[in-house]
Amino acid sequence: ITIDNPAGTPTSIYGISGNTIVGNYNDTNSNSHAFLYDTTTASFTTLTGPSGADTTFAYGISGGNIVGGYSVNNSSSFGFLATAGGVASVPEPSAFAMLAIGGLVLGGYAWRKKK
Repeated sequence: ITIDNPAGTPTSIYGISGNTIVGNYNDTNSNSHAFLYDTTTASFTTLTGPSGADTTFAYGISGGNIVGGYSVNNSSSFGFLATAGGVASVPEPSAFAMLAIGGLVLGGYAWRKKK
């Protein structure tokens, strides 16, 4: 498998976990950018740092946790721990139903005890 980034510059791979590969590439201005590559969907995602960050680096992945760093103005460096996907899980509808039933039971108990 060859991993090409959108800028068409070479990539370096630093870790793999399940179907997710992390690594770095340089853009046409020689700034480094971290990336995620999903081998199932062949999708390439650039990881961006906070506002003001000009470079990002991915050093490895374990499970869904990505260890990396970024720099601001190519001088101050900071580390980060990110979660692959970055999207919180959404509870199943049955969890909401159980929560509603529990609320009704507690409400009914409190109402009955009050009488």
